[in-house]
Amino acid sequence: MIVTSKYYASRDFQNLSAALSYRIYGKLRNAQMKWVPLASCQDYIIAGGYNLSHAGHKAHVWCAGYAKSYGPCARPEKIYSVRGPLSQARAKQHMNITVPAAGDPLLLMSEVYEVPDVTLKPCFFEKPGGTLSKIKLASDIRRITINDSLDTILTSLKNSSYVLTDILEGLVISDSFGAKSAYVSNTSPSFAVRDYLENFSTSGKDIVEAENIANCNIDNLRCRNIAQLKSSLIATLPDV
Repeated sequence: MIVTSKYYASRDFQNLSAALSYRIYGKLRNAQMKWVPLASCQDYIIAGGYNLSHAGHKAHVWCAGYAKSYGPCARPEKIYSVRGPLSQARAKQHMNITVPAAGDPLLLMSEVYEVPDVTLKPCFFEKPGGTLSKIKLASDIRRITINDSLDTILTSLKNSSYVLTDILEGLVISDSFGAKSAYVSNTSPSFAVRDYLENFSTSGKDIVEAENIANCNIDNLRCRNIAQLKSSLIATLPDV
């Protein structure tokens, strides 16, 4: 039987995690998802994304995270899990709440979406106008952006020999499909990126500067082990 679950996500979908995580929740719960505002007086889900700082008092939070390490910190109805150890520490410090760090719901993309097999190629997944967009590529490298269709994004990332990206979700979806990947940044990565990568053992292979992209290949990047995070995602799935 299909039930209805209420959720909140920004209507303009400022990030892929917020845009897709509630759909993953709906697929896992076999639920029809209905949008409600943050101020709703009915229980609702916030799945993934960067909304934890602004969650309403009736929000049930599943693996959302903070966008930064400081600022206002709303107290939702319940936090089941968060994106990573940095968000976990902030929830403990600001609200004295101890919750698991379980990654991002997009780690379950490979479980809920069927994606075809095509020829393996390296892939750049980039923000329009971002660090990667200024780099000329060889003809054998796929280039996709957040403006491409979901089918194009998933097919390209699943069928990548390796992925270079300046988008957090590029790392997460690559991890879901077992593709090697690295985050490209010439400055310190954002709180959200560091939060996610803190779920894994430290490695110098996860972040590269743009000037070192030419040295990246399938042999010097790594696949992160997501088995424990996927188990935690399922174990902390709310029933709302």
